[in-house]
Amino acid sequence: MSEASRNGTEPPKDIAAMFKRTRDLSDRIGALEEQKLGDRLAELALVVQKLADKPESQSGGVWNWSGMTPGQQASAWEYLLAWMETILKGRFPSSYEEMLRAGCWHEHPDVVEELTSLCTTWLWSYQDKEAGPLRTAEWLDRWLPACVRHVKLILENCSPQHTPPLQRHDRAMTQVEALQQRIAALKAQAAQPGG
Repeated sequence: MSEASRNGTEPPKDIAAMFKRTRDLSDRIGALEEQKLGDRLAELALVVQKLADKPESQSGGVWNWSGMTPGQQASAWEYLLAWMETILKGRFPSSYEEMLRAGCWHEHPDVVEELTSLCTTWLWSYQDKEAGPLRTAEWLDRWLPACVRHVKLILENCSPQHTPPLQRHDRAMTQVEALQQRIAALKAQAAQPGG
C-alpha cells in the first residue's frame, strides 16, 4: 500500500478501477441515450404493427397467366376487360386508342402481360389504401406511357392475316365480343372434369 493510501488521501486501487468503469459506463449510457433508441424502437413497433394489420392488397399482386387454371383465366380476363373498358378507355381514351388500334391485341401474350401490369399498377397507384399523389403521378408519367410504347411496338409488326375481323352473323365481331367468347370457352373448359 502506498503512503497516500495509508493516510487516506488516495482511494484503494479497487475503488479507483470501479470508479473508472462506472464513469466509462456512464459515458456509454449517455451516448446510447443520445441516439434515442427508445423512440426508434417505438417507431419500429408501429411499423411492424402496421404491416401486421395491413389487409391484403387490393391489387391482387402479380398475375401469372401461365400458372392460372382455365377458371382463373376466365375471371382474370373478365376483370382485365372490365378495367380496360371502364378505366383505360373511359379515363384515358387517347392512350387506349393509340395502343389498341389492332383488334387482335388479346391474341398477343406480351400485350396481355403489358396490359395486366398496367392494370395492377393502376390499382396500386389509385386504390391501395397507402397510395398517395406520388404513386398516381408515377403511374401517369411512367407506367402508362411505357405501356403505350411497348404495346405499339409489339403490334406494329402484326401480320395482316392475323387481324382479319372475326365474322358472326354477317358482321364483324368486336374486340369485346371476341374476348367474351374466349372467356366463355375458358369457363366451359373449367367446368369440364379435371378442368
